[in-house]
Amino acid sequence: MADNVIKEKIKRREHMFASLKRHIEFLETYSAETQHGQVSTRVENLDKKWEEFEMLQEEIAELDENGDYEEDHYHYQYFQIRSSLLEKMAPTNRPAEGLDNTIGRNNSAMGVHSGVRLPQITLPDFDSDYRDWLSFKSTYESLIHETVELSGVQKFHYLKPALKGEAAKLIESLMITNDNYTIAWETIPKRYSNEYLLKKRHLQALMEYPKI
Repeated sequence: MADNVIKEKIKRREHMFASLKRHIEFLETYSAETQHGQVSTRVENLDKKWEEFEMLQEEIAELDENGDYEEDHYHYQYFQIRSSLLEKMAPTNRPAEGLDNTIGRNNSAMGVHSGVRLPQITLPDFDSDYRDWLSFKSTYESLIHETVELSGVQKFHYLKPALKGEAAKLIESLMITNDNYTIAWETIPKRYSNEYLLKKRHLQALMEYPKI
């Protein structure tokens, strides 16, 4: 009986995710002249459907705690679609004039344009591991994101090299602009601050910890 319930919910989940992926077709044929006004509505629709999808995903996980239902795959797809839609909403995607887009941080918050010098504290890399997210988020926000003297472009130059693996891929299509920094820093925390997945990864880490 339980197996049938799980199978039915998995089937529902696949149908729901297929509806989310229809936004990919919209992006592939997108015309700014005729479809720009639809983007904000599509983002709202995407978020609403995603909330329903996550609720269903949690129901499935509660019924079968040992199951592996490719949560990371679904989350990656969703955030890729969402970041692409948000990029279409930005008023411009051109890099800031006069700023070299190849600037890196060399793994240390040493200094940036406009004469702003940051504390000489090494910025950690975030390799997409949920267990490291809260520590990275706290450090990055205190050193970079909340530094009002820095522009969005300057902050983006610090953020991009700090991200590794899946996290980097989520925003790799975004050009370095002030508007796109806002999109990037909305996308990354939304992805990795997922309470359900944080708890699940924490439990998995505890299970993998060697018994004494």
